[in-house]
Order: sequence, then C-alpha cells, then structure tokens
Amino acid sequence: MEDVDMALIEYLRCQGKSYKDISERLQTAYPNNRGFSARSVRRYCVLHGISKLSDSEVDDIIGDAVREVGCIYGRRMMKGYLESKSISVGESKVSQSLQRVAPNHYASRRSRTMDRTNPRPYFARCFGHKLHLDQNEKLINYGVTHVISVDGYSGKIVTHITSAVKNNLIIYDRVWRSAVLTYGLWDQLRIDCGTEFYLTIYIQANLRSIYGPPNIRPFCQTTSTQNLCVERIWPHINSRVNYPIKRILLWMEEHGHIDMTCEVTRFCVSFVTICVSAVGVNRFVAAWNYHYIS
Repeated sequence: MEDVDMALIEYLRCQGKSYKDISERLQTAYPNNRGFSARSVRRYCVLHGISKLSDSEVDDIIGDAVREVGCIYGRRMMKGYLESKSISVGESKVSQSLQRVAPNHYASRRSRTMDRTNPRPYFARCFGHKLHLDQNEKLINYGVTHVISVDGYSGKIVTHITSAVKNNLIIYDRVWRSAVLTYGLWDQLRIDCGTEFYLTIYIQANLRSIYGPPNIRPFCQTTSTQNLCVERIWPHINSRVNYPIKRILLWMEEHGHIDMTCEVTRFCVSFVTICVSAVGVNRFVAAWNYHYIS
C-alpha cells in the first residue's frame, strides 16, 4: 500500500468509493502486487486520516471485534481494543455501532450496570506510588492461574502472567521484577496475605531500605477485598475470559470428554487452557490500557 499514490486513494474516497471498490481498482491496476485487500485499504485510510468511516464500515469493524472478543465489551473497552489495533473510531460511533451490531447484548450490559464507586477514599500520589499485585484462581482446577500488577494512580496493568500454579519465583521474576526493570521501583507494594508474594515482599523491603521515601512503608498486606485497585479488574477478566472457558471445560468433564483424575490429561488440559486464556487476557490488557477513565 505504501507504493500507491495517496492522492489516488483520496480521490477515490472523495468519489464515494468503498474500501472494497478501491481494493478491486488497485488489484486491477497493480496485478503483480499484493496487500490490496479491503482491510488493508481501510487500515491505510485510517492511518493517514484520509476520510471518516461510514456507519456501515464502522459496523464491519465492530462486528469483527465482537467476534474476536465476545459481547462483553462496552463502548470504552471496545474503543480501547480498536485503539490497540491502530483503528481510531469515536466513542459515540462505537456506542451507536454496538447498538446496531449486537442490540441484545447492548441492552443486557445496560441492565447489568451497577454503581462501583469506592466507599473508602483511595489516594495514590503519582505513577510509581503504589503497585497492586493479585492472583486469580477461577481456573485453578484446570491448572491455570493469572497474576497481574496494576499501578494505583493510573490504573495501568503493568505486567501480567498466566501460569499453571502460583509460584514465588515466577511471580517475583515475571511480574514484580519485570515491572521494576521497566518503570523503576514503586514506593509501596500492595498485596493480600498469600504466601506466593513472600519473595517479592522480601526483595521490595530490601531495596526500599536504601532507596525511596522513608515515611512510606515498603509494602502493605491486606485482605483481598481491600486490594481494591486490582480487584476491580478481575470481574472484567472473569466475564471475558475465565467464565466462558470454564463453562466449556465443565461441560467436557461432565460428558466424559476429559478425565481430570488422569495426570496426563490434567497436564494437557492445563497447557491448552493456559494458551487459550492467555490470548483473551492479552486482548483484554491491550484494550484496558488504551481505554480512558473519566
């Protein structure tokens, strides 16, 4: 696409040609070249800001995204997911398109909307003040555990892993250490009372003894219900990733397709489920980190 004159694309769009029409025109004009699909043309136009997308084109994009991530994403998360794929669509257009593409799911999301205001004031001074770590074990019976770290000020999911078991070394190396090497040492680590964070707590306390504000505790252990910043994210991951997978696995187990008492089967189920759930979590994290919070 980069070899094509931008003025030609602009002219065709001004003539009211669709992406499909432009694709066919380019394939005829450049028979020996590849990469002129309708999707490539659309991506090229969006990247160069040649023209706005029509409602039907937005519906096509939203329809593809809904098929990829399911029907749970609302307008903000869907916009964030599209932004993570370098597709820029206004929030109002996303909302209107979701009503047209999946009206039943749109109405269902509105009816399930609940007040999630935090009854306790939460304060984080800046990015790097508080880092929240937590694990999710909704699929633990099938050998899958999620661990994420979230910055308390921005809400950004800094690091995340999907593994078979909770492990001190894995959590330290791939979650906390990876975050610190990328962004620096957080003033305070917020975790629950689980033993899987002991190594991370030990290293955090040692480093904070030589660096950082002395008036802030290096870590704080509270119950899971008080680790609010990260706990708010789990319902999203559960509804988008864990629960759909869990329903399938329960059905397979009930109908005798998998035998979880067999160690070989348990290993295979764990391996496949980790791979599948990691795709969903990666998509969610990309959408979450690109969506805005008012």
